[in-house]
Amino acid sequence: MAIGGILPMQIDDAFRKKINNDATAFLRSFTERRGRNPALAEKAITEGSASREKEALDGKMIDLIVSSRR
Repeated sequence: MAIGGILPMQIDDAFRKKINNDATAFLRSFTERRGRNPALAEKAITEGSASREKEALDGKMIDLIVSSRR
């Protein structure tokens, strides 16, 4: 895997794991401070899971569901 802008660099598995762990720790802290569900947020990022609006509401990821007038 390569990361970077002008001068991309190759990263090994240990560095990739460190990046993922740091990002996950930040995400957990961010969601906890806002009264959200850190486990559900982490699962959405690490496993690529998605939630329907009712699931997100029940999981405390959103505050409300608003219908559109389209």
